[in-house]
Amino acid sequence: MFGLDFREGESSGGLLERGKAILALLLQMVYNRLELVSTEVQEEYERFWPLLVWTLVSVVLISFAVLFLSLWIILYFWSSRLIAVGVVAGVYLFAGVLLVAYVNSLWSRRSKLFETSLAELEKDLHKLRD
Repeated sequence: MFGLDFREGESSGGLLERGKAILALLLQMVYNRLELVSTEVQEEYERFWPLLVWTLVSVVLISFAVLFLSLWIILYFWSSRLIAVGVVAGVYLFAGVLLVAYVNSLWSRRSKLFETSLAELEKDLHKLRD
């Protein structure tokens, strides 16, 4: 099954040698799975940092744009400044609620950590049981 040959009647190594071969095979399987986990962690790490940096830059730039747009709206409607401030605040509140709902939906759809590694371990378990 895993590259081991267990023919009956063959007495080349005995029980101890077969045990060592099985242990070596199991250690190799664990090593391969740990390498897979390590690769997945490295890929997530490499994907995460640029995403974080560009997200922060975008937030800063959009914040400045929203601030200056808000000031422009308030100054444009200076004669009725209370209404202008209320409308701007209402728009911010509405946008914030929409973004919270969106982030909540993204959070609920996140991928399972180490999904590939867990699938490989499950395959190994099925092979060992058969």
